[in-house]
Amino acid sequence: MNASSQSTIEYLNFIRFQLNRYIPITCLILGSIGHILNILVFTRPLIRKNPCSIYFVSGSIANFISLYVGIITPFLGTYNLDPTETSNILCKIRFYLRYSTITLSTWFILLACIDRLFSTSNNINIRLWSSIYLTKRIIILAIIICLICPYTQVFYCYTISQRASCTYTNQTCKLLNDIILLICNSGLPPILMILINILTIRNVKSSNHIVGGDYCFRRRRRRDVQLIRLLFIQ
Repeated sequence: MNASSQSTIEYLNFIRFQLNRYIPITCLILGSIGHILNILVFTRPLIRKNPCSIYFVSGSIANFISLYVGIITPFLGTYNLDPTETSNILCKIRFYLRYSTITLSTWFILLACIDRLFSTSNNINIRLWSSIYLTKRIIILAIIICLICPYTQVFYCYTISQRASCTYTNQTCKLLNDIILLICNSGLPPILMILINILTIRNVKSSNHIVGGDYCFRRRRRRDVQLIRLLFIQ
């Protein structure tokens, strides 16, 4: 290898190192601002009375944790300060929290979709399922299920390798994690969201054909439509 090629490789490695140092912290700052604004918006007195807003706040908190767990340690690694590269238990906890919070944020959006479906129903008995009382208990149940069921294998599958990096122990573990992520996060939830949102839109269109109705009903419908739009943005 000649001197020119060696110089080019060193230059590219330098660029990669700088990108790994500054892009994550930029994403961390922008992501933090976005999630904080989300929490502030959905905890406003008029909005927080709606069950859907509680799911949005819970999702933002889960994303906030996931953001810091996923970015802080690689950023510290550029300064050789990543604790997950020296502590086996921190290595396991990092991936456990990372996977769990990513999945929880997806589940909360899915639950918000289900809540909008219930809320827009013309059947009053179905609308009763959209309540703050049930929402808080469903959130607690979702957290318990997510922390116990899908990703406990991380404590076996991840460890510090001989190259001093926190990674999976074998290809079987990698495949298992990929399958669980696909089912719990990337595959099944989006499909359910699409189907549920189609039914929700049908409910909204159906309610628009109802003639008359009291003021409170029409006002609630307008608020439902606004939250559905926010849900699509999420």
